[in-house]
Amino acid sequence: GWHIECSAMIAAHLGTSIDIHGGGHDLIFPHHENERAQSECAHNHPFVRHWMHNGFVTVDGHKMSKSLGNFTTVRQLRDQGISGEAIRWVLLSAHYRQPVDWSLSVAEQTTANLDKCYGALRRVTDIAVEPSIDPQLLAALCDDLNTPQTFVRLHELVANLHRAETHSDQYHAKAALLGSAALLGLLQQHPDAWFQGSDTLDVAYIEEQIQQRTTARQQRNFALSDQIRDDLLQKGIMLEDGAHGTTWKKHV
Repeated sequence: GWHIECSAMIAAHLGTSIDIHGGGHDLIFPHHENERAQSECAHNHPFVRHWMHNGFVTVDGHKMSKSLGNFTTVRQLRDQGISGEAIRWVLLSAHYRQPVDWSLSVAEQTTANLDKCYGALRRVTDIAVEPSIDPQLLAALCDDLNTPQTFVRLHELVANLHRAETHSDQYHAKAALLGSAALLGLLQQHPDAWFQGSDTLDVAYIEEQIQQRTTARQQRNFALSDQIRDDLLQKGIMLEDGAHGTTWKKHV
């Protein structure tokens, strides 16, 4: 009955031949083999053009399941302060046919990778671009959704942006990075929003403290300057001094 009902639903709502059929790799036998056999016997033509069987999500090396008590929802992860883009990055980091392991350390490393990407974009926020798609990254996606290779190329695009010195090179590097990342649903925020965004932070207070620290440094009161920096760090705010002034970001 399980096999028959799926063939019947597909024929009734999608047609007797479909382009893509997905599911976990544990469904290849017996379920999908039965679906295919009975559907092709009934309709006398190919049932599915492309089968896409995904690997399991594991947690610290164990299969995620309610029975094991290690089942986690996206909403729960977001409530823990893990960004949606970090979750998306982890799930895309392994090829969809392979298992992907979720752990807090993986999420932290992924957040650090996103920090590097947004850090590169932060240097060129004053350059408005028309996003473009990198051909090599697109080719990897067209190769059976080869997301691991896609991330290799994404890191190369970040490096290209870091190396870019002229306005023209920065424009093209930023455009390629933003357009290519958009295919993965990544780098969708303004860099300042990524590093600073939180409804629980008092942005006005932080900016006031930065201004007081700037004044203290101008007056060569380095003891006060260091104290303000350390006090903010204890509150989870890291200051970064650069050629264009002081910026800040959340620090865990």
